[in-house]
Amino acid sequence: LSSLEEKPNGREAVILGKWRVIVFSFEGELFITEANSTAFEFPLIDAEIVRSEDDEIIIETPLDGTTYNLRTGEVIGKL
Repeated sequence: LSSLEEKPNGREAVILGKWRVIVFSFEGELFITEANSTAFEFPLIDAEIVRSEDDEIIIETPLDGTTYNLRTGEVIGKL
């Protein structure tokens, strides 16, 4: 995870026991989520991280555009 210190808005895949997760770095904060989206099991390593109009940090999956709140994991919908 030391490579994330060099990338302020980076990401890194990590295996923790039987769990595959993604660690996202965004604006100096770290977030951890499951490695795949809940909808299609699409790898979130390629997801785009953005700040929404209401100031939430969200990720969008490239496959179908589904968005997730990165703090809570809640499915928001599509951008």
